[in-house]
Amino acid sequence: MKQILLSLALLGAAICRAETPADRTADSLLQCGDWFALERLLAEAENTLTPAARLRARAMTDARFRRFEASNDAILALLADPQTAPEWQGALVGQLLSNYRMAGDHATAAALYAQLRQQDTDPAHRDAHDNAQGFFDTLAALPAMRLERPDHDVEIPFRLETAGRGMLLGIDAEINGQSAPFIIDTGCAEFSFASEEFARTHGIRPLDFELAMSGVSGSQRSRLGIADSLRIGPMTLYNAVFVISDAPAVSTYRVDAVLGCNFLLEAGVVEVLGARRRLRFPVGEAASEPEAPNMYMDNNGLCYVRAEADSHPVVLQFDSGNTKSTLSKVYFDKYREEIEAAYPEREFRTGGVGGAQEGRAYVKPTVALDIEGCRCPLYDTEITYTTTLAHETGEDGSLGVDFLLCCDRVRIDYRAMRITPAGGGQAELLRTTSRPAQSVPAYDRPATEIWQSKNRRAAVRIDVQPATR
Repeated sequence: MKQILLSLALLGAAICRAETPADRTADSLLQCGDWFALERLLAEAENTLTPAARLRARAMTDARFRRFEASNDAILALLADPQTAPEWQGALVGQLLSNYRMAGDHATAAALYAQLRQQDTDPAHRDAHDNAQGFFDTLAALPAMRLERPDHDVEIPFRLETAGRGMLLGIDAEINGQSAPFIIDTGCAEFSFASEEFARTHGIRPLDFELAMSGVSGSQRSRLGIADSLRIGPMTLYNAVFVISDAPAVSTYRVDAVLGCNFLLEAGVVEVLGARRRLRFPVGEAASEPEAPNMYMDNNGLCYVRAEADSHPVVLQFDSGNTKSTLSKVYFDKYREEIEAAYPEREFRTGGVGGAQEGRAYVKPTVALDIEGCRCPLYDTEITYTTTLAHETGEDGSLGVDFLLCCDRVRIDYRAMRITPAGGGQAELLRTTSRPAQSVPAYDRPATEIWQSKNRRAAVRIDVQPATR
């Protein structure tokens, strides 16, 4: 690995010296995180960028679309160039560290972080450095995770489990040889999840490291653990890493085991066949012509999808731990007048990792969601406006289980970073709701009445950030 001698004080700095109009456009897109527009700019007008601006745009954009080797090459080329602006360097090194982490190369990440922390001797940063270094060192010491699967397509049944006013996707798996029910959660980023009791009874070995796991209303202290084997149908994931926590119970139900993104990313492609209640894991399928991605992954492992909601362009977090899709305060602020004039309000309560939050929401009877030209109707969708959830980072909302069931097939390709829905789906199933929206003010209702949320915002983000001055 190349020696990178930089001050940690630079981490997080991201000031671009734009030299041409195209450079200034790329800089603006980088600053606001519009990765889809930046990807288009690179495809259509790459030659109008100066070499340094092109490399920086490539470095950051390739990382979001999981092209880690290409991102690393661009970063190292910039760091080796003596003309690279000093104010770029911290962001580039931070992105390099994240790339190694997201690609599972924890040994390289641990070595890089050890080198970086030597340059920051401020005692106030020692605890943060110890925490981040411990995270990378702990993962680097584990045997590599690997997926064994047959060389043919695999289909596995799933079940719909009622949770609040929505549903979750449940499957049966074997963990260390013991059968157990799991929930499939695309918002459980980087690792899978187990409660303390589940880990104890199913042989998940806790590791000597604590970390913060972020969710609905804040962070929850947790531990890492490892399972020797996790078998789903004929596929076996060896050395699967779990977050172990006894976070507060979620609304009226409890989830003890979650199959998260570590398995899904290893599988690469999964299709949700809603009408058949099956998950399909295809082998050897690739598009004849590469298509532009419509999904990106942030530096914490959470995925976001480009779509339209009632003809409005939106970016939505993809979170199957959310029992029903929601629209956020970001969306509400954009279209406030339209929403306030047309839709009723009600109280809502949302629960997940870190506890629960209560607030108020407008309710859209129908949202015409469009992804890649396929119309996916969503019903009885809440638009929250009094609360910003702890893990929200500017997205317009969250795609939940109702999205996965509104079409005959939803293909999730983590290699090409594309979500492709197809077919007519199960509109009548999704239209049902046990409680209608109401516009009665909250103080006119009994104080004990709480409207159960249709969303379980349990997206998991692991907080491992380098210290900055």
